[in-house]
Amino acid sequence: MVNKEMAKDCIENKECRMCQSKDMISYLNLGDMPTEKMIKKCFICGNKDFKFLYYNKDRLYGVPGRFRIEKCKLCGLIFVNPSPKDLGKYYPGDYYSFNKIRECNNFKMKYKLLLYKLNHYNSRPFLKFLLTPTRQFVRHINLNNKKRLLDVGCGSGQFLYEMGELGLTELHGVEPYGCHINSKKYNLNIKKCSLLSAKYPSNYFYTITLCHSLEHMDNPVEILKEIKRILKRKGELVIEVPNTNSFNFWIFGKRWFNLDTPRHLYNYNDKNLTFYLESLGFKIKKIRYKGNTLSLSSLNYFFTERGFKIDKKIIGFFSYINSILFDKILSIFKLGEHIEIICEKE
Repeated sequence: MVNKEMAKDCIENKECRMCQSKDMISYLNLGDMPTEKMIKKCFICGNKDFKFLYYNKDRLYGVPGRFRIEKCKLCGLIFVNPSPKDLGKYYPGDYYSFNKIRECNNFKMKYKLLLYKLNHYNSRPFLKFLLTPTRQFVRHINLNNKKRLLDVGCGSGQFLYEMGELGLTELHGVEPYGCHINSKKYNLNIKKCSLLSAKYPSNYFYTITLCHSLEHMDNPVEILKEIKRILKRKGELVIEVPNTNSFNFWIFGKRWFNLDTPRHLYNYNDKNLTFYLESLGFKIKKIRYKGNTLSLSSLNYFFTERGFKIDKKIIGFFSYINSILFDKILSIFKLGEHIEIICEKE
């Protein structure tokens, strides 16, 4: 067992006292080992045989650190190992989901609400076909079910606010890190804590959503079991996460924007996540493969590291066009950047 003193001595001497390996030094430099969480067994399949992929860094905010990325050889789960300590420091105040709520008083927000309505209420086959490219810009939600909704990892409450504008009531959320939580102003029931600390009653919610939050959690087993406890029977669970079986991950590797080291502690794919949900007793109803309006940000990482800077507005514009055209083709072949899994509690 390596303790603090041994770790410091190894670093100072640039050689491991136990095995004389110099390759160990970069591993020890990852941080204070006794306080970090070492992953020894894959929580999805139970496998203990991992493949080292590479060391990665925080490309989005530049928070210092060097992080070891590993992959389960059996199910393909990708994760940071060991998990970093003090996760809160990797979420700066300007983290995108912590922004103040954007009210529906401009064209962009009104357009988004219109897309929700058109994609949900429209039943005409031809119009449905025309609207297909726009579905990736909105989350799956049953607008007919206006009863208790919980958004786990809700940030500032933007999604809950939009659902309120669309007529849903009893809107709940949990967010451990958000700094601009506007519960009272918008009549939202948001708790600034983890899901486990919220202590909701059993069989309480009709719908629970996690949109790009599960990959941030260092205790996914406990979280999903708690969701099963508080979700009503036949209640709907909607999870959206990045897809490591995507074309973009294959192309960009550690520069893939959605890898988002170190905030994404676990990165899933369509197969391993659906397998685990089914093992917990959830019935998979549908899997949607989606594009991403930030898909070309991975390309921006590539150019930035070579001394070229591209304006964010240009990246955003071409990413939007790419998400409508190219990403839709990838989604047809189940290689989309994101997966949205809709399931119900049996």
